[in-house]
Amino acid sequence: MTQPGFSEKVIDTSDAATGITSIVPCDFNNDGYADITTSQSYPNEIAVYFNTGNGDYENRQLVSTAAYYPVDLAAADLNDDGWNDLISISRQDEKLAWYPNQNGSFGDQIVIDTGFFFTVEVVTDDFNADGYPDLIALDDTVVRYYQNDGEGNFTSSTLAGQTEFYSIDIADINGDDLPDVLLGTLQIYTYINNGDGTFTRDTRNDNLISSFIFEIETGDIDGDGDMDMAIYYSNTNPDIDWYENDGTGKFSLGGNITQSSNDVKRMELVDLNNDNHPDFLTAYGQTGQLVWMENNAQGLFSSENIIGTYDALLDQVATTDTDLDDDLDIFCSAGSTGLFAWENLLTATGKHDKPSTTQRLHPNPATNYVNLRNSSAGQVDFYNLQGKQLKENTLKKGANSISLNLPKGVYLVRWSDGKSHFTQKLVVK
Repeated sequence: MTQPGFSEKVIDTSDAATGITSIVPCDFNNDGYADITTSQSYPNEIAVYFNTGNGDYENRQLVSTAAYYPVDLAAADLNDDGWNDLISISRQDEKLAWYPNQNGSFGDQIVIDTGFFFTVEVVTDDFNADGYPDLIALDDTVVRYYQNDGEGNFTSSTLAGQTEFYSIDIADINGDDLPDVLLGTLQIYTYINNGDGTFTRDTRNDNLISSFIFEIETGDIDGDGDMDMAIYYSNTNPDIDWYENDGTGKFSLGGNITQSSNDVKRMELVDLNNDNHPDFLTAYGQTGQLVWMENNAQGLFSSENIIGTYDALLDQVATTDTDLDDDLDIFCSAGSTGLFAWENLLTATGKHDKPSTTQRLHPNPATNYVNLRNSSAGQVDFYNLQGKQLKENTLKKGANSISLNLPKGVYLVRWSDGKSHFTQKLVVK
């Protein structure tokens, strides 16, 4: 059964596209379109698929074979040259590394750190507010924080240790425009960003969950202006629940998203139907189902809408606007079958309106702030190109000046005036 509103595109079904452990959309050749990078646990390769500009992708191009069992990727401009670089973390060689982008092609691997025990994930953001993207590496036994000097050199410190870590997400959970850190173990750990490269653990959430936390995803689920979180526990618990943020970073159980999940490796809170509310997207590994649940903006989700079903185990999901039609398309990997995309047709009739001259964000490119004049009170949301909600601000009628505090890069900005919805890409330099 296939859900109306999505159309499948085959990206790569060659043997090289098997065993995908991570899918990361990002514009690597500065043409304005999101390309796709993947890591493969077998045959231990990192590859890129360049966007042709119409939502299709060129043949797979090899980036590196120097990472032994790469388990996760991230992308950011680490050396401040205007080109997005690639970061990998790999398990068998216990290595964190990056690959400099040289005008749309990638240079040799540069090792950042080694000596991990069981690598899990790597994330990037400007944690110390110096304008350069930093890194956090999640290992089974330790969480390491790497501050970037703007040239791709890093100073390492330990963020957390003394337990087993399974998942990580970053979001501003206390409303100060700084990215905080959420860690999943047998409970939830929340670390508040002090803005100077240090973090303070908020122990108020320590007793909230007493279960494995294998996946964390954040977004404003209930539309109250702060970042909530969705939790997938483990294969022994088919529930995925969401937890409400009180605005200060303290969470409480908000409700249930589904009671029938299985073998979830990645999940996302992204706005698939352009109503300015994050829906829930994931892949069920054991049943091979790619599913989404519509959010009614009050924390209630629809039952599973099946986008597609695969005979092979589904592993990874990712989203981006591949064809610049102002909606998020979906990518998924299916075990030994390959890499697939699903074009989003839910809003093909055009649910977003074209901003007027006065309604456009300016300046663009921007550095520290943007201005927006709105015809009435509303809300503006900032997303990365993967569709992850990074921040939101309320809008008053008339002129609004909005502080950014975002790393350099390209973002998707969506706002409303109560009647119409608008979308614009924003460059932060």
